[in-house]
Amino acid sequence: MLFDPRTASAAEPEGSRAGRESVTVTASLIAPFFSAYEAEATVRVSNSFGLLFNTSYLTLANDDWKTRTGTVGAGIDYYFLGSALRRWYVEAIGELMVSSWRHEPSGEVAPLVLGYTGLALVGYKFVWDRGPVLDLAAGVVALHLPSAQVDLVGGAVSSQPFTRVYPAVKPNVGWAF
Repeated sequence: MLFDPRTASAAEPEGSRAGRESVTVTASLIAPFFSAYEAEATVRVSNSFGLLFNTSYLTLANDDWKTRTGTVGAGIDYYFLGSALRRWYVEAIGELMVSSWRHEPSGEVAPLVLGYTGLALVGYKFVWDRGPVLDLAAGVVALHLPSAQVDLVGGAVSSQPFTRVYPAVKPNVGWAF
């Protein structure tokens, strides 16, 4: 359980303690439209910084190959004007991808393949007093998966490495604690 160890002093007005969330938990509104599911939690570590942890599941298709991929990631958020976990921020995230590639014509499944992603975003996090969160951000995501290989009767078949850079948008909703 996370807590804020500081105590309110008599000189500190009640309004200055508002907005002192320690954690936000959100999920993507747009990812399910792309066969992906994502959730993240951000923990305030100072007035300007938050540590972000996320996980996701997605499917990708590349020529005769299809993958089911799970990710785990961590990142850092910098909130301008000491407003963590609210208002304007910049974010950098790195993720480890664990993928299971399937060669569709043969139905053979390759051994697990490790890949990675990197994200850079600029956003604004709305946090209402009762707890709801709307997190809107835009930026870029780069992902890389090495080739996968299956052995068939006629010899080995390999996929091409999969490296892409995409624009990224983040419309997330959730709750602040």
